[in-house]
Amino acid sequence: MDLVENGILNKTQNIHPWELVRLGVIASNVAKIAEDISIPVSLIDIGCGDAFVISNLQKQFKFESFHAVDINFTSTQIDQLKKEYPKIDFHSDLKEVEISPKRAYILLLNDVIEHIEADHDFIDFLKATVIDKCENVSLFITVPAFQFVFSSHDIDLGHYRRYTLGQVLKYNDALKMQITSKGYFFTSLLMVRFLQRIISFKKPEASKGNIGIAGWNHGKVVTNVFILILKTDLFFTRSLALVGIKIPGLSTFAVFRKK
Repeated sequence: MDLVENGILNKTQNIHPWELVRLGVIASNVAKIAEDISIPVSLIDIGCGDAFVISNLQKQFKFESFHAVDINFTSTQIDQLKKEYPKIDFHSDLKEVEISPKRAYILLLNDVIEHIEADHDFIDFLKATVIDKCENVSLFITVPAFQFVFSSHDIDLGHYRRYTLGQVLKYNDALKMQITSKGYFFTSLLMVRFLQRIISFKKPEASKGNIGIAGWNHGKVVTNVFILILKTDLFFTRSLALVGIKIPGLSTFAVFRKK
């Protein structure tokens, strides 16, 4: 989760079903990207937050190196995370990651770029810092979808915007990579958020108390029920996509590849 949601890296928090199921989406895309790479792979999780995603990917994949980057890291947090995850390199600046042309890179930008006001400038920075320096690099982006459901939740989390898939693909004007996969997921959550937005009848504004997925405090049974619902949602979305039917969801994604 984002550090804004869990600034003290409190590991006693329950993991939100959304985060657990999204991890599966990320892992399946990483596996698909990596299946035809024959040189050493480095994975870089940009805007990694509390390292939940990269720490789980590190257990699943036998890549040469793993780098977790978050500009909000303090030196104390980096020291804490290094002790907990000694096989992951932690950085507060992407420029600290040494880029080698002899490696393939998988870059993760999962629910990050909506926090950046000058998002196209950041894409230019990412291209100059990593993408232009190596021959085999992939970028997997996920973002919250559809501005019409922009809510207090987004304001609390520091989001500047939500996206359509077309807006995400527009980044390729600068990236100039191959788009190998794209789409939406979490259709059921989009319907729920849309109803919440209609019912509120007011302009979104900041709220108080626990924010985002850090506020999840339900037990294992309720958590597993929601995981099942979201996994069923993914199954139907993917099944429909296989026959050419693409439906919108609360999140959108794209995979960009240079090889």
